[in-house]
Amino acid sequence: MVGRGAVMEKVRIGIVGTGMIGELHALAFAQSPLAELVVVCDSNRERARAVGEKLGVPFVYDSLEVFNFPIDAVVICLPEHLHFAATIEAIDRGKHVLVEKPLVSDLEEGKQIIQKAKEKPNLKVMVGHILRFDPRYAQARQMVVEGKIGKLSHFYARRNNRITDALRIATRSSPLMYLGVHDLDLMLWCSGSRARRVFALANFEVLKEYGVPDTILGLIEFENGILGSIELSWILPKHHPGAIDGIFEIVGTKGMIEVRVLDQGLRVISEDGYWMYPDTMHWPILHGYLGGDLHREVEAFLRCIVQNIPVPVTLEEGLEAVRLAIALEESYRKGKEVLL
Repeated sequence: MVGRGAVMEKVRIGIVGTGMIGELHALAFAQSPLAELVVVCDSNRERARAVGEKLGVPFVYDSLEVFNFPIDAVVICLPEHLHFAATIEAIDRGKHVLVEKPLVSDLEEGKQIIQKAKEKPNLKVMVGHILRFDPRYAQARQMVVEGKIGKLSHFYARRNNRITDALRIATRSSPLMYLGVHDLDLMLWCSGSRARRVFALANFEVLKEYGVPDTILGLIEFENGILGSIELSWILPKHHPGAIDGIFEIVGTKGMIEVRVLDQGLRVISEDGYWMYPDTMHWPILHGYLGGDLHREVEAFLRCIVQNIPVPVTLEEGLEAVRLAIALEESYRKGKEVLL
C-alpha cells in the first residue's frame, strides 16, 4: 500500500454501531492521518444521524448498506451478540475487521469466525481489547516477559463499575462480558497459558430483575500453575467518583506489579462536594483530538493494514478470553467447579 516516495493511501473505514464506544471509534478514525472515515451505521436512526452529521460523513441504518460505499475495513461496535453476523459478512466481502471486545458471546460463533478468517489470510481481523494499548498494562506485561518479577505466582483483578452502566446494558450483557473480559484477557496475555479450571460465586439482588448478578467473585487455575482471582461488580452508586474502580496485581517469586485505575492523576471536586476522577487514559480529548488507549488501538489496527503486519490481538486470543468468561458464568450458575 505504501512505497518509497509514494503518497500513502488512507484506509477507508465504515463504522457499524454508533453507541458510546462506536462514536469514540468513529472520532478516532476520522482524526487519524492513516484513515478516511467513509460511513457510519446504526439501526437507531437518531444515533446514526447525530454521529454522521457531527463528523460530516454519510450515515445509514442497515449494516449491509455500509458495503455500498468504497471501504477497505469495517469497525464493529455492536452489542456482542450481534458481532458474529456482522464480522462474517465483512470477511465474506473481503474487508479488514476491527471488532470490539468481547469477540462474541457464543464459543461456536467464535470458532466459525476464526475459520472464516483463515480462508482469507490477506485480511487483518483484530479484536479491540483496549487495555493491551494502555501503557500501564503493556509495560507490566513487558516486565513479566523480561523476568523482572521472577516466576509468576498469581493475579488479582478488581473491576467494579457504577450502576448507571449496568442499568444501560444489563438487558444484553453481563459483568463478565462487559467488565471481566478485560482482566481475563490480561491474565491470559501475561501468563502465556490457557486456564485449566475455574470456580465462581455470584449474588443477585439489585439487578435480579435483569437476570444478571450484582457481583461475581472468581478463582482461576491456569495450565502452567499460575492462580488468578477476580472481583467484579457493577452496582457501585451512581455518584461514585470514578466510572471504574479497578486494580490489577501480578505477584511473582521476585516481586510484584500493581496497576490502579480509579485515580488517574486528575482529581476534581464538584459543587455538590463529590470528588471525581475523570478519565485521562482511555479516550481523553487533548487539544481537540482523541488520545489515549483507544487512539493507540486504532492506530495499531491501521498500521497492520498499511504495513501488512500481524494484528496485535488475534481472534484466537479474543476467543480464549470469552471461553474463560463463559466458564466462570457456568460455574456460578451451577454452583460448582468447571474444567476447561
